[in-house]
Amino acid sequence: MQKYWVLSCLALLLSLPVSGHVGSHTRIQKIGMEIEAMASAPIGERSGLLARLYQLRGEEFLVTGNWDRAEADFRRALQLQPSGTRVLLPLARMFHGRGDEGRALDEISRYLRRHADDEQALLLRSRILQALGRYREALPDLESVLDLQSRPDVALVLERADLQARLGQWSAAVGGIRQAEEVLGRLLVLENKRIDLLRRQGDTEAALVVLDRLLTQVPRKERWLLIKAQLLEQAGRRSEARKQYRGVLDTLDRLPPRLSRVPAMKNLRKQARQALLGGIAPLSSADTAVQLTSGQ
Repeated sequence: MQKYWVLSCLALLLSLPVSGHVGSHTRIQKIGMEIEAMASAPIGERSGLLARLYQLRGEEFLVTGNWDRAEADFRRALQLQPSGTRVLLPLARMFHGRGDEGRALDEISRYLRRHADDEQALLLRSRILQALGRYREALPDLESVLDLQSRPDVALVLERADLQARLGQWSAAVGGIRQAEEVLGRLLVLENKRIDLLRRQGDTEAALVVLDRLLTQVPRKERWLLIKAQLLEQAGRRSEARKQYRGVLDTLDRLPPRLSRVPAMKNLRKQARQALLGGIAPLSSADTAVQLTSGQ
């Protein structure tokens, strides 16, 4: 009998479509049918498999945003298999999604006591702790995730840098970017973050060194030239900054109309003109954010 249920569940899982709202509704129906079909089996033979099916269905309810049904299935899975811990991960994810960070932290901490090297769980706990404002506690989990990866995930490298910057750990933030570049190469998005961190730290001269190197590598320079002008202004090198702002306008004037008329280029022109008229050109993380899709 146990063999039959195992084969039946395997066949079910292989037949289910990929996730997505439409796919999830189909999966929920099929899993529900399997749960009903197993009702007549002896409880000793079906508890483990039923627990797994309830967990799977609960995860699909999460995809559809049905938090109450998801929690009910997760709780049922725990009733059927009290010693099981795998269900605690999606349960914690559900509480986090609902904004119930305290309960999310309780569940993910229980899970990690048994699965200390689970990357998804460590990352989830880090984000739960960040949501609670406990940034210093969140950082070690994020660092552990990156340590477990043979090639660091770029998005997580950036997230760690932002977290370190929030804690005032500027040198560690810049060093982490440099360390990632040793493995991944000098990616534009990492160089952009490095410039932003150095600027926010107040080390505009170091930021300018990185930016000058970057300008030799990028095909579209307009945005970066404006950032250089703003960095020069921040460094108090106003004469050089004004010359650089004029250079931005000259570069924009040389663009063909189809490029010079796009909103991003119009905004660059507006900022450069405002700076030359005596206003202070803003310099923020948004200004230094690179738009990779535009090829800049």
